[in-house]
Amino acid sequence: RFKDTLRRAQEGATRGSLGTLRSALKIYYADTDGGAPTTLEFVAQNAKYINRVPAVDMPTYHAESAAVRQGVGLTTANDASGWLYISDSADVNYGSLYVNCTHTDLSGTSWSTY
Repeated sequence: RFKDTLRRAQEGATRGSLGTLRSALKIYYADTDGGAPTTLEFVAQNAKYINRVPAVDMPTYHAESAAVRQGVGLTTANDASGWLYISDSADVNYGSLYVNCTHTDLSGTSWSTY
C-alpha cells in the first residue's frame, strides 16, 4: 500500500508539471497571438512564462528526466521519458506537449495520452 501511495504522489507531481508547462505555453501563445515557441526550452528562457522545464518522474519505469524530445515528424512518444513537444509547424498538433512515456499510470491510462 505504501508503494502505491508513493507512486500516486509521483504521478500527481508529473501531472502537475505537465499542467504548469501547458499553462506557460498558453501564456506564450496569448503573448504572441497564437504562435508556438520553436522549442520548449525557449519558454523557460524568459521567467515570465516559467523558470525551468520541470522533470518528469515516472515511478518504476524511467529515471527522473527534464529532457525534451522535439523536432520534425515527431507525433508519438518513444518511451524515453521526459517531455514530447511537437515543434513541427506543419503538424496539426504543433505546439502540443505530452509526457514521453507509453507506460500506464495506476489507473491504466497511458502517460502519452495526457
